[in-house]
Amino acid sequence: MRLAWPAAFLFFIALIYITVHYLTDFSLPCMFHMITGLYCPGCGTGRMFFAILRLDFYAAFRANPYVFILIPIIAIYYIAEIRAYISGRQRKQSRPEKVFFVILLVGLILFGILRNIPYFSFLAPVS
Repeated sequence: MRLAWPAAFLFFIALIYITVHYLTDFSLPCMFHMITGLYCPGCGTGRMFFAILRLDFYAAFRANPYVFILIPIIAIYYIAEIRAYISGRQRKQSRPEKVFFVILLVGLILFGILRNIPYFSFLAPVS
């Protein structure tokens, strides 16, 4: 139950942001990109989520392919966490699971580096 309040708060904030975005076309800029001119691994994630809401999965993938691919993986992980919480079990991360998440994190860092190299410009977020 202690996880429900933060989740409800985040859902409420997201709902307000989505409403403001659709009414005013305002979106939050990436501060990293504004300061450095480089794309961070998360650049395009907002556009990706709005494209998913429109069911435009091609545009969502083009906005941020790495995070788009991570969504089902993270969803499966959290479903397992929720099932364990509901059943009252204490779920402990296995060693392969920890290694897998480290690999995902290293992949995210590499994605952030590669999308700023001209040869890999296809990884840059598309408006």
